[in-house]
Amino acid sequence: VLSAATTEVAPPKGKTITVCVQGRQYIWRYTYGAGCNADYYTGKLPYSYTTMLAPAGATVILVIQSSDVIHSWWVPSLGGKVDAVPGYTTYTWFKAFHPGFYHGQCAQLCGRNHAAMVAFVRVVPPDQYQAWLTQQQQQITQANDHVNQLRQYLTQQGQL
Repeated sequence: VLSAATTEVAPPKGKTITVCVQGRQYIWRYTYGAGCNADYYTGKLPYSYTTMLAPAGATVILVIQSSDVIHSWWVPSLGGKVDAVPGYTTYTWFKAFHPGFYHGQCAQLCGRNHAAMVAFVRVVPPDQYQAWLTQQQQQITQANDHVNQLRQYLTQQGQL
């Protein structure tokens, strides 16, 4: 059983998560967590490309934008098409009650490689979702630590 909407109206009560969906020629980027629309970079929020991960039983609020041209996020089994328009933010939400894998596509002709702009949603049990988020956060922290070490070394060597 699925539920969905295309407005910013309050979704069903209960557990919610927020995922920012950004259309880029020719890929979808998913950033996870409150504030993903305003401060995903400095907040070092977890992200993925092409495949969104979502917990079963939670309402997933999508904040949808485009960085270049008009796209349309469409995963038919999870609801209607929602446009991603540069300079604007659109909203939708869905709730998948059971684990599963859902296939979608950009539904707006967005350029030469439009057909390659697929969208997948993998719904997993809540504990698996939380473990994945934790792992993503650890990998981001490790990568940032490596960059900082390299920056220090290059500065000491007079190369920066």
